[in-house]
Amino acid sequence: MERGMTKQQLVDELAKQAGISKARCLKVLDALVETACREAPKGFNIPGLCHLEVVTRKGRIGRNPRTGSKLWIGPRKGLKITPLKKARDKIAPSHEHVVTVMEEESASVPAFSLITFSCTACGVEIEASSDLIGSKTACPACQAQIVVPAETSSEPASVLFQCAACKAEIEAPAHAIGQQVLCPACGAPLRIPTRQTAETAATSLAQNFDGASSRTMRIELPPQSAPAAPPPSERKIVIRRSALSESAAT
Repeated sequence: MERGMTKQQLVDELAKQAGISKARCLKVLDALVETACREAPKGFNIPGLCHLEVVTRKGRIGRNPRTGSKLWIGPRKGLKITPLKKARDKIAPSHEHVVTVMEEESASVPAFSLITFSCTACGVEIEASSDLIGSKTACPACQAQIVVPAETSSEPASVLFQCAACKAEIEAPAHAIGQQVLCPACGAPLRIPTRQTAETAATSLAQNFDGASSRTMRIELPPQSAPAAPPPSERKIVIRRSALSESAAT
């Protein structure tokens, strides 16, 4: 971008065009500036160029761009410069057919619903928009690979595991993962594992399973038995398109 004229260059140009000395031209220019500053509060026209006036701006709430904190900017006076029509036409003349009326688009923005489901590995409840159905991503809680299902899960997922004491097969709701309970078969204290931990333990215990229990025992945990601080598996995590894109990129 080219730099504009300096004051000395302006004086040289005006003196040349007016046919006067540079010293006299400089006095005229300084007198014009002094007069404009003095008369601006009452409104001052520089013929053929612009109109100067002092206006009172109302107080408003602003924001610090660095810290983001709100600021109150009180009423104040400001200088308003309005170019005159003659100057506008010479400097930036208007052109015909600049504004064109555009037809309104009939296509509406598709509305996406939310799909609620549970991670098959850790049981955490996840929400995703319906436009992500069929997309592969990582669970935000356990990082296991999951696929967004086509329908909302109506029942919470469950986890199957074996009691370390009596080796009875136990089924517990996924929202209870991490809670301390008693084995319904032998009464031994145990902690409900994640699905991945349960599958790993089941594989290692399969060879030593003596068939002490041939049926699956289900643990039911009413809402009032839940701890005051909900475990991580009870959190609802929302998957967004940006997170899915980051997961695919990695």
